[in-house]
Amino acid sequence: MLALAAMALAAIAPALLSAEESAEEIMRQMEEVRRHIPRTPTVAPTRPPISTAITASEAVDEFGQEAPWFRQLRQSQLAGTPPPLLGHIKGHDGIPFPSPEAVVLEPTPTPLAQTPTVTPTATPTPTPYQRPGACERNETLREVHQPKGSDAKLLYDFLFVARDLAPLDVSEAFGQFTKVVPYDVPPSKGQLMRMEIYRVPCLPYRVRMTAKARYADTGTNALKNYDKDQAGRGEFSKLMRQRLFGKR
Repeated sequence: MLALAAMALAAIAPALLSAEESAEEIMRQMEEVRRHIPRTPTVAPTRPPISTAITASEAVDEFGQEAPWFRQLRQSQLAGTPPPLLGHIKGHDGIPFPSPEAVVLEPTPTPLAQTPTVTPTATPTPTPYQRPGACERNETLREVHQPKGSDAKLLYDFLFVARDLAPLDVSEAFGQFTKVVPYDVPPSKGQLMRMEIYRVPCLPYRVRMTAKARYADTGTNALKNYDKDQAGRGEFSKLMRQRLFGKR
């Protein structure tokens, strides 16, 4: 602008020297020249727009008080200066990388040895002893255990018979030393236990033991009287003959 003014004054210099104009006239002419000089538009410095995320709310103020880098960012935006750089650079403006000593690698856990699953062994449940059925055959089985013994000496005599067939006078019906083991229908647990102990195969059943042999009577043979001869065929009492066959 001063260069243009100098050029204008050079153009009118001869007139100024010859006319010897006053200082007021010179100032007026300079003002006139200034009016004819084209003006260059002045570009006002523009500020970067302030992000709408930065507000005057209480939440932003509280966050700015706690984060120094946020305050710097806000100040740079308000001042129109470039924002500070943030990055993983060791220094005041970034987060430093951890030193190799600070890096602790956790060892890979050693897998535990696989223990074979033990399948529990099923404990067998004893089958409850069932009530024996009726004997299909009427017979007497003899097993000799002492050939030099005597059948006259009776060691024991057990008879398993239904309660309704057990008379009051057992000795007359089955023998002087016979022990009747009556059972109900259905039999109780205790009665079944006694049958299991003596391995009763069917009912009625009788087991007799002498000094010479063991006798097992099944069916109607179990209801005879063997007092006269333990090794013989035996005989029915009048009471048993009447109950079994209806005869007197």
